[in-house]
Amino acid sequence: MMARSPRFAFLALGEAHQLFHILGPAAALARNGNEVTLLVSSPWHERIVAQYAPYSGLKIERLRTLPQRNASISATPSRLSTLLLNARRFASFEVLVTPERSSTLLKSLGLFRGTLAHIPHGAGDREAGYDPRIRYFDLVFVAGEKDRRRMIARGLVRKDACIVAGYAKFDLIKDPPPRFFDNGNPIVLYNPHFDAQLSSWPAMGPDLVRAFGAEESLNFIIAPHIRMRSAMRESFEAIAARNTKAHIRFDTGSLHSVNMDYTRSAALYLGDVSSQVYEFIRTPKPCVFLNPREVEWHNDEHYAHWRFGPVATTIDEAMSLVRRNFDVPEDFISAQREGFREAIAQSHTMPSDTIAAILGRIR
Repeated sequence: MMARSPRFAFLALGEAHQLFHILGPAAALARNGNEVTLLVSSPWHERIVAQYAPYSGLKIERLRTLPQRNASISATPSRLSTLLLNARRFASFEVLVTPERSSTLLKSLGLFRGTLAHIPHGAGDREAGYDPRIRYFDLVFVAGEKDRRRMIARGLVRKDACIVAGYAKFDLIKDPPPRFFDNGNPIVLYNPHFDAQLSSWPAMGPDLVRAFGAEESLNFIIAPHIRMRSAMRESFEAIAARNTKAHIRFDTGSLHSVNMDYTRSAALYLGDVSSQVYEFIRTPKPCVFLNPREVEWHNDEHYAHWRFGPVATTIDEAMSLVRRNFDVPEDFISAQREGFREAIAQSHTMPSDTIAAILGRIR
């Protein structure tokens, strides 16, 4: 008698941007004839599925969550409470796939005894990407050799349980991005990080916005990571509310900020430590990085992406680099190509199909 195929669940427990990294593999696994349930925790997850995988054959199921007032794209119910409220449901699956690490609690508490698989939501360099909780996963799919090498060196994964699969988010993005401005001027994307200890926004953001206002030959999109919260979020939204400049677009929370519309539209990337820079340099383009704290970054692997363009420590320096950096020196182009190749593997097979094929062999 043939063994029954396992029941698969893909868990969308965190913010909306994480879903883009697991939706393609989930849809591919369902197309291969497997029973696949996508467990979602917010209306934003359901919107993304409806737009990017409408005919995938996935079973969509809303998780039990605590009541929530905030309906923004960055909102998510308490992960701990959602894990505990749905623990019995999770245990009914043989394979659980997730883009975040809070779900390792299920393993550490013995609440889930099946295969727990991880597809990280990004390919950046930040130290948080190498979370000790990764040890609890039975299987980890990374985008490139860089993450595999670093995770093995830290003892987070076994060599045979860490698979380089590519960047599954790319599989979902097919249509060209919309036009965000009525002119043909180059677009600069300013993408400050959410962590106040790493972000350029507290020290530079408001002054940069004032400087952008005087540069009418360029368009500017200011789209911080959707997890920017507290004082930084309040500051950003207050400035956005006062903006009257047609050449400056503030994104206070939309799908454009997480579906690569901005990274594909921009001609220059201005930022600090966000992994979105790797999505931007899929095609080599100019980057300028912001270092207001004058971090000594040259020999720090967590700032490896700062090799992709010049690094500014002041507003004047940043704006000077933005004005003249549209012709990218060859050494930065070479660094971008090498860095992208290390971070995100290229293959004739779509990453979603690669991941689905490997998951489909689990029995």
